Amino acid sequence: MDGILLLLLVLFFYDNRFTSVDQVLDKMDEDDESPLLPPQQYIVNTDSGVEANGETKSERTCKSSLRWGHYLMGPCLTIHLYSFLYSNMVIEQYVYSYLGKQKYPDSSFLNNNGDSQCNTNKTSQAYIERTDVQKMTSDWLILSSLFACMPAILTDVVMGSFSDRYGRKLFVIISLIGTFLKTVLIAMGMSTAISLNYFFLFVGIEGLTGGWCLVLSLGYAYVSDLSSTDKTRTFGFTLVEISVGFGLVFSGVTSGYLIKDVGFVYSMIVISTLNALNLITVLLFLPESLQHSMRSTTNILNLMKNAFTFYTHDTSSEGKRWKYIVLSLGYVAYTMSIVGRQSVEELYQLNVPFCWNSILIGWYSSINDVVRNVIGLSSIKLFQRCLPDEIIVIVSVMSSIVSYVTEALAVNDVMLMFVPILGIFCYLCSPVIRSILSKMTPPDRQGALFSGTAVIQSVCTVAAEVSSKSIYTATVSSFRGFVFLEFGGYSVIMLILFICFMVVSKMTTKGNITTN
Repeated sequence: MDGILLLLLVLFFYDNRFTSVDQVLDKMDEDDESPLLPPQQYIVNTDSGVEANGETKSERTCKSSLRWGHYLMGPCLTIHLYSFLYSNMVIEQYVYSYLGKQKYPDSSFLNNNGDSQCNTNKTSQAYIERTDVQKMTSDWLILSSLFACMPAILTDVVMGSFSDRYGRKLFVIISLIGTFLKTVLIAMGMSTAISLNYFFLFVGIEGLTGGWCLVLSLGYAYVSDLSSTDKTRTFGFTLVEISVGFGLVFSGVTSGYLIKDVGFVYSMIVISTLNALNLITVLLFLPESLQHSMRSTTNILNLMKNAFTFYTHDTSSEGKRWKYIVLSLGYVAYTMSIVGRQSVEELYQLNVPFCWNSILIGWYSSINDVVRNVIGLSSIKLFQRCLPDEIIVIVSVMSSIVSYVTEALAVNDVMLMFVPILGIFCYLCSPVIRSILSKMTPPDRQGALFSGTAVIQSVCTVAAEVSSKSIYTATVSSFRGFVFLEFGGYSVIMLILFICFMVVSKMTTKGNITTN
């Protein structure tokens, strides 16, 4: 909280005492930049002066021209999400090994690398000990997620909304600093074998600076600043998801081998070094995407309110509030299933009948992310040629449901390997839903919109971590795959909400046409 108050004071001082700097930067932008997009035909609302795509003419002509530095946002997201999953995998396996050796120092169910030895006899001592350690690890990870995500809920609102006024780059840098500090402190904690309670503080530092939810939302806002509001924005958002996918792919393979070859401490040192390089690159070379002439002039309090006004009252004469609500509820269901799966999948794979080691877990994670985040998301351009965005979402949700059911019922490695193939399109709905929301939102409120989605992600991360791990802990002895049926249920909810959105939208459109 002290950090948030300090940030508010700094921004207030900057806003009131350095307006002349803003004017100088505005002049530099005018001299240096030109419109990104070629002239297009727009329909202008003569009553409001706003074009059909939500932009005024002056806003459209202020779009920045793409320079090589703008493309650094993709690698930034790749490295940041690489760091997120990589460190999570290292921490989860470290905690599993630490708790197992601490409570059962003479047990045979763990080898020297912390890998779980497979014993399917439920009456054996090794099976009982492994199940106990699984529950202990699950409980620890629930508390860890609370320390990481609870501060981020407030931070995401503040920093995401403020980016509409102060630009995207500043808050990306702040978040990267928090991630760097977290990985450095955890590496130090592992090297000294300190109590795991200190790790809660370390992950909390990242939460106070926004974490991955904030960086991802700022990435979407960054793309919105540089793109039009037609299908190119959907494709731009898809590229953001693909950048994230590459980070997840690389983290799976490298973390497994590094844990196996150099241990937990040096694995964290590697990612700390990479985080430092990412921070330096962004600080020196990433251009600001939001021109000063496009920034919001709303005061600080209203900036924070903007993240929620989409859902409390209509921000336009077209009555879009219900659309924001329904799409956001669908996005909640989608996020609960995705985050929940990531939180228990590794424990599921460490357990019988799989009993995978760190290398197998890493390879599965990478294969999973290549199929879904790279191949699956890359297919969106092909889908858009023959299907509307709404049908793409339905295909995506159906793919998710089938993969969750298969994972819940898996009894061997072969069945588990089919899960990524069946779920190849499960991530397609994320960029499409974000694009629909973005198209309904004015350019000077994109940061507020995506700060709201970042809050949704943070809240859902907490809820998914607690609920999924609690359910897994309660059912691991009886039906270890039951939790994946829960995720399938979230996908069904998402499907129902989106179909309702489609039907009501078409009815509303026909009604307006008839009235006119």
